Amino acid sequence: MPTSNPLNPKTASDWVLTVLVALAVFGGAAVAWQWLFDDSMSRSDMAKAVCQGFVEDRLRAPSTADFSSLSAVGRGEQWTVKGAVDSQNAFGVPIRSNFTCVVEHDGGVWRLVRVTGLQ
Repeated sequence: MPTSNPLNPKTASDWVLTVLVALAVFGGAAVAWQWLFDDSMSRSDMAKAVCQGFVEDRLRAPSTADFSSLSAVGRGEQWTVKGAVDSQNAFGVPIRSNFTCVVEHDGGVWRLVRVTGLQ
């Protein structure tokens, strides 16, 4: 008795089996794709990290930066991050600056819209 080939269905039950196998394969591939390529960071966390980088670029001593009170609110692809940063000024004295940073996420690229509040 010949066995049925799920890639070449001959009966209705073979057709159902073929569809189920295809769904399992494609469903498993979709889950694997998401698991492999899904960022471990949320969009909110990414916006915070990106803004920290843009803020550090504007500090006199970026290696002394200590961020606190970060919050991120997104609307569509645009995110507003508010927070505080303690860093040394030109005289080595630590100062606190409250800032607002607005970034946009476009096709995997983060772009700075504006940073305000830094001294």
